[in-house]
Amino acid sequence: MQTTPVIVNELHLAPKLHQAVEQNHRGDFGLLLALLSQDARDWPQFHLQDELSTLEQLRQRFELPPTEPLLANLATEPTVTDNSAVFSQQNATAFRLQQCLRPEALVIRGEHSMAMSEVLENLDLHSRARYAGTTTNELPQVPDFADQLTEQRMWLNKSIAA
Repeated sequence: MQTTPVIVNELHLAPKLHQAVEQNHRGDFGLLLALLSQDARDWPQFHLQDELSTLEQLRQRFELPPTEPLLANLATEPTVTDNSAVFSQQNATAFRLQQCLRPEALVIRGEHSMAMSEVLENLDLHSRARYAGTTTNELPQVPDFADQLTEQRMWLNKSIAA
């Protein structure tokens, strides 16, 4: 299991890349570059502001309820809505009322279909994370250049004093 987030762009590795260049460690520099995503959509200069989709904007504007589920996932929802007992014990009107109150999915299955599972197994780590929605486009906080200079001067003064 992977415990650290996926490295996406050079801002995540900025201090390590800088250190490898300064110390002339070509192997470390090449390894760090190989860890970066090859997809240009992950690069910070191409990152656009995340906005709501058109469908979500329309739902909010017209105050529509959330969509009824088409698929239920047994992997994440152990108790899936089943309105069949209402239909068999009561009448069709009670079933329609229950379906409006707690809609049940049309298809109940696992997380992915069999074909999709095969495709996901053949993808690289960045594409799998993007499909799963676990990638974050948050950029690390890079300190200001003046702050870096001040910190280096403090280190220099400590090493001279010692």
